Amino acid sequence: MHRSFRRLGFVAAIFLFLLGCAATPDKLGFTKVKYYHLKEEDNRADSMSIDPMIRFERQHFLHGAVTQQEKHARLGHYYTLFWNGRPGSGPVTLRFEYRQSLTNERVFTFEHTIRDVREHNRTSLHITGDSYHRHGRVVAWQASLWKDGQMLDSTRSFLWK
Repeated sequence: MHRSFRRLGFVAAIFLFLLGCAATPDKLGFTKVKYYHLKEEDNRADSMSIDPMIRFERQHFLHGAVTQQEKHARLGHYYTLFWNGRPGSGPVTLRFEYRQSLTNERVFTFEHTIRDVREHNRTSLHITGDSYHRHGRVVAWQASLWKDGQMLDSTRSFLWK
């Protein structure tokens, strides 16, 4: 009988140890925002010896663009928003608001509803082409997650008011 208690204590200790090692869920909401600005003057970067990671990023966004017109249409701002959610909790709306340099205080809004929410999510968006060339570069932005009319989390650029 003494031996079975020792074994039971050993099993309980292992169980508690493994329970303590279990990953705790990350906070709900934004974890990181990755940003890239593909600019016209970067064309000279192809011939210069710059960081290979920067060169790759540019080539990644220009992949498949053959003509100068296609390359010109891809110039602009690229955002990748990383965020955590609760799987199976229903749809979440990601709202991205931004201002551009040639439109004064006008706020543009991009909304996207994500129906298949996972624990770790990634949403990519871009302001390129006609919008970028007509309204200028993005000077400030704010991203927010909404569910059933309630804001879950938000993140913003330094210049957003």
